[in-house]
Amino acid sequence: MRRSFYATGMLMAVCLAGCSSLDQASEVLVAPGKYDFYSCQQLAAESKAAAVREKELRELIEKAVRGTSGPIISAAAYDTEYLTTYGELRQLRETAERKRCESQWQSDGLIR
Repeated sequence: MRRSFYATGMLMAVCLAGCSSLDQASEVLVAPGKYDFYSCQQLAAESKAAAVREKELRELIEKAVRGTSGPIISAAAYDTEYLTTYGELRQLRETAERKRCESQWQSDGLIR
């Protein structure tokens, strides 16, 4: 709980500073090289799971923002996890590109 609160506070400070994009903010929350030793099959499986979770979180955020205190609830409940998932998904795709896993990913529909 404390870690999540700290990460949310740090993320909000970065966003309020106006010097951050979604990619930059998500980089802070994902360990560099996390997927370097994964095979193409493992990368594809992790990417599918991350893509599903990213979509779920995006929908929850959109739903939460509609309420009067939605942005606050969204920031507290979903934003940190969304940024982490987004960063992991981005890192998975970059690792797959470095390992030349594209042909498998195209057949699985993971490359956009």
